[in-house]
Amino acid sequence: MITQTTTPTQHLSITIPDQTPVHDPIVAHVPAQILWAAAQFASTDPCKELLNTVCIRHTIIREGEHEGPAINISATDGHRLFRAIVPCNDWFTVNSDTFDNEEGFKLAAKPLRKAISHATYARLRKSGDVTFVGGKTAKQAASVPTEFLSTVNASSHPWDSATFPNTDQLFPQGFGQGTERDICFNARYLSEFCKVVTKLSASGIVRMKRNHPITPAVFECNYDLFKVGIIKLECLIMPVQVRD
Repeated sequence: MITQTTTPTQHLSITIPDQTPVHDPIVAHVPAQILWAAAQFASTDPCKELLNTVCIRHTIIREGEHEGPAINISATDGHRLFRAIVPCNDWFTVNSDTFDNEEGFKLAAKPLRKAISHATYARLRKSGDVTFVGGKTAKQAASVPTEFLSTVNASSHPWDSATFPNTDQLFPQGFGQGTERDICFNARYLSEFCKVVTKLSASGIVRMKRNHPITPAVFECNYDLFKVGIIKLECLIMPVQVRD
């Protein structure tokens, strides 16, 4: 007679260590519509991956006796250059300790090209997560709308530690009187900036500043930023040389 002995099943005990939350600090709070505008001017060329990004830097505004911190938002495809400098206040801030300012904090432009309706500001995190906050409100409202709208990931990895070009040095320090010679521009570059102006500027007026027919010209418009006032949106475009 065969006796079968049953051995109790042994259960494997697994201890799962506590997972430490990933530290993902907030880099900046920036105007959502200006972030969208900058994304329109970043490159889409796969050979220019660093220029496929929007760059955030902190800077100092000096206008007369006024001096204060500001956020520099820029993007370029190598042919035209967008820049907006936003004074810091209670709503729009930058945490200069979270990134190397010379390298700039970069976000992939592609996820930012779609406009987010009624977005007032965007919260940028070190990971590249961009959260849009806002909501329908009257322009004269006493407080900033805080409705959560959406979040996209705009990580620029592996270009997050690369140095974005020093685009500020390309903007002329001043403008002299222009020449009477013809000056020509790529019509698509002009139209794309004008689309931004049409959407964001109450007056719909574009100003051009230039020094010479073959040096960069800067197109600008006024943008009435909530709780800040009038700031300039600028676009630098190289002229096209036309042979007679």
